Amino acid sequence: MLEKISMVQQLSDSDEALRTFIFKNPAQIFQLSAREIAAKIPCSPATVTRFVKKCGFLSFRDFQIYIRNEVENMTGTSMTKRIFLEQIFVDQVFEADINEQITRVGELFQAADWICCIGMGSLLALWLNMLHESSI
Repeated sequence: MLEKISMVQQLSDSDEALRTFIFKNPAQIFQLSAREIAAKIPCSPATVTRFVKKCGFLSFRDFQIYIRNEVENMTGTSMTKRIFLEQIFVDQVFEADINEQITRVGELFQAADWICCIGMGSLLALWLNMLHESSI
C-alpha cells in the first residue's frame, strides 16, 4: 500500500514526519486539507504541497484521491458516497414535474460526500456556479 509515497527518497525531517503521519493515518488524509495536515505534523502547508509533488502527484487533490483509493483497496469498502450526474438524470430528462426533479437532485447532492461534475465549456461553469451558490 502507498507505494508512491514509500518510494520517495532524500526527504527532509519534515517530509519524514509527514510520511510517517500518512502511514499511521491514511483514512484521515483524504479528508484533511494541506493546512490541517501541516498543523498535525507540525510543518507549513507549503511543505505538505512540496511533499505531494515529490511523490509525483500533480496536485494535493490528486494525492487525496490516491490515498482514498488505496484505503478503499485495503479495506475493501468505499470510503465515500459517490454521486455521478448520470445517475441522477438517466431516464429523468423529460420528467413532467421539474420542481420535484430539482428537489431530488438537491437532496442527492446534500447526501453525497463527493460530487463529480464533468462538462465542457459553459456547462461546467454552470455546475460550478450552482454548487457555489447552493453552498453544498
